[in-house]
Amino acid sequence: MGRLDRVHLKNIGQAKNELKNQEEQKQTIISGKQVPGDLILKGSTILYFIISNLIRRKKQVQVADVQYKGLPIDREREVSIFEINKLNDLAKMDDPSFMLKFHEYFPSFAALLNQNSCVPLTYSEIEICAYTKLTFSTKEIALYRNCTIRSVDNRKHRIRKKMKLTPEIDFMVWIANIK
Repeated sequence: MGRLDRVHLKNIGQAKNELKNQEEQKQTIISGKQVPGDLILKGSTILYFIISNLIRRKKQVQVADVQYKGLPIDREREVSIFEINKLNDLAKMDDPSFMLKFHEYFPSFAALLNQNSCVPLTYSEIEICAYTKLTFSTKEIALYRNCTIRSVDNRKHRIRKKMKLTPEIDFMVWIANIK
């Protein structure tokens, strides 16, 4: 190898190193741009959950308003097994549309509950009654609603007081007999 070949190889090595350094700088610049992108993604995710939670609460209030105003019941029909299974799936996922669908399939349920009570039931009490109508146990209700068994028992106790049910009356059977 001659002297020119060594200089040429040295220049090629320097060129490779220079290309490598430029590539690393590009990666640093790109990763520097990814950090704000990650922040934007995280921020938009948080914003999505906040907005979806607000929408969920708005739907719950709308359903409660419809149930408490005693609006005329548009239809009375038998509920199919498919519809019951769909309601069960919505309840197990703690889906906000559960009460909307429940009210659609059992339109007179909330109105009848409020007719039988001394004091109108709250939205969460009607929701406990809906779960009970679908034959969920207290433990299952607590599990799917992300609350304690004790809080579900307390709500059932408040419902029993508002309905003036004696201890001899089985709550689950009583709810099941409401059409």
